[in-house]
Amino acid sequence: MSDDINQKYNFDWNKGKSIGEGNLSEVREVLDEVTGEVYIVHRMNERGKCESKQDWLQVKHYAKVISDYAIELTSDIEGVVIPPIYEIVSDKKCCPYSVMAKVNVMGQGNKGQAIDKDNIHVLAKFLNRIHQSSVEKAEELKTSRVLDRSPRYNNLMSAIGLDSMQEEIWGYGNMFSEAFCHNDSHPDNIVKDEDGNLCVLDWDFAGVAPVFAEINFLYSYLDWDTAKAFEEEYNSQEKPRRDLRVCPEMFVFSSFDNLSNSLKFLSWCDKRGCLEEGLEKAREGLNKVLNCLDRIGEKDLKEQLVGLVNEQASPYVVMSADKQSAENNKPVKKAKPLKMYSI
Repeated sequence: MSDDINQKYNFDWNKGKSIGEGNLSEVREVLDEVTGEVYIVHRMNERGKCESKQDWLQVKHYAKVISDYAIELTSDIEGVVIPPIYEIVSDKKCCPYSVMAKVNVMGQGNKGQAIDKDNIHVLAKFLNRIHQSSVEKAEELKTSRVLDRSPRYNNLMSAIGLDSMQEEIWGYGNMFSEAFCHNDSHPDNIVKDEDGNLCVLDWDFAGVAPVFAEINFLYSYLDWDTAKAFEEEYNSQEKPRRDLRVCPEMFVFSSFDNLSNSLKFLSWCDKRGCLEEGLEKAREGLNKVLNCLDRIGEKDLKEQLVGLVNEQASPYVVMSADKQSAENNKPVKKAKPLKMYSI
């Protein structure tokens, strides 16, 4: 490990192109101005820093070991690559440690936009392959924590009378089987390179976890058609472990789960001054669920759901309207509810 990033590399993090950003870290493509090499640099931000440099270093060394294992498992799958972690270095001026993944071409900077209906089958094959791998081997490699993304029973589904569907999903059983999972497969961690390959980044939280949690988290970022294409491809793969199949109703549950999390997130957004952003996420989540209700023939439940959501969100909607009126020095107007559909 190099003691100082500046002793070996000649690039400026601030000039890098962001290709993925989460609550705890960011990924950028940077150009070494002397050698002409392009690197992917993964760096934790202030909220993501561990309590000590040694803790963070352990996490990053684990990410290298586990991603090398994933490369071995998936090297024959066309259209997807795992940029290998090239080196771990320290950077005393910003983040204690950074991960270097060496690549040969500058990517498209398409954060959040790489996954679509044309390439979702590639991601389905990729995730199915690592899920089918040896749990024992993944446990043997594990030297870090695994992020707990286990979903909870959804109160919104219960409140509008979809308990029977929820019980069917939760009773599916095999989706709770544990397997080797990436465990952080949101779109900002999956980008395209210039050859059109999907590049899967950020293996910090990979490890043995319920497949249900992995797919549920991914589905929260997909639309109905893309999720159904994923389900079809995933379930068509060879299955050394027959207990791994995606439940057909899972996208419906995931949409409700995402909406519930968006509503819970409003309090956090209010405290951090990003309430409008939080409300927009809640609106998007509501529209996604309403679309699901259309798809499954439950249109009569839409009005009831909108009422429940607005009841939970209305205090934050009012606060947002009050703030905007105060900033614009105008009288307070009646706050608009979250309802986006005319039902």
